[in-house]
Amino acid sequence: MACIWYGVQAYIGGHCVYIMIRAIWKSWDREKTPGPFDPKATSVPEYASFFLFWLSSLPAIWFPVHKIRHLFTVKAFFVPPAAIGFMVWCIVRAGGVGEIFK
Repeated sequence: MACIWYGVQAYIGGHCVYIMIRAIWKSWDREKTPGPFDPKATSVPEYASFFLFWLSSLPAIWFPVHKIRHLFTVKAFFVPPAAIGFMVWCIVRAGGVGEIFK
């Protein structure tokens, strides 16, 4: 089950990397897969984006949790204020709580 879940997350993460790179460089998605493949199929930039996400996620898999426990300690101090700040930002952008919970 973990392998399937990692595959789903890697696909979604690769697509997110593809969108981020395409937002920076508009020409990122012009390269198509060479050969007699369907042009609507996965392109070279999509494969490259998946590979970049996969490479960036490898350190999280290589290091056991007990070796990076201090990272979780530091994260515990930063995530709650960041979440509260994000909630406040959402409420301000929506013009009040009513628009968020409609």
